[in-house]
Amino acid sequence: MTDYKTSEAQRSAIKKYQDKLDAVTVRFPSGFKSVITEHISYTGESLVKFLQRAIEETIQRDRERMRQSFKPAPKPTETEEE
Repeated sequence: MTDYKTSEAQRSAIKKYQDKLDAVTVRFPSGFKSVITEHISYTGESLVKFLQRAIEETIQRDRERMRQSFKPAPKPTETEEE
């Protein structure tokens, strides 16, 4: 039998919490993390919140660009149809 430092209820609660999250490992060039942490020291955000915001804003901006570039061609006017 394995001796745990946490109770079964605590382990169950931790697992339940972790099941609600996706884990992503991100690797940056050496020194880039310090650029990010310096920036977030001014914004007051946590590293995770900053990365979430940056990704969400980029997705939103990219979707808007895609919408603009895939606009349907205008319908021909009556004179152009003849």
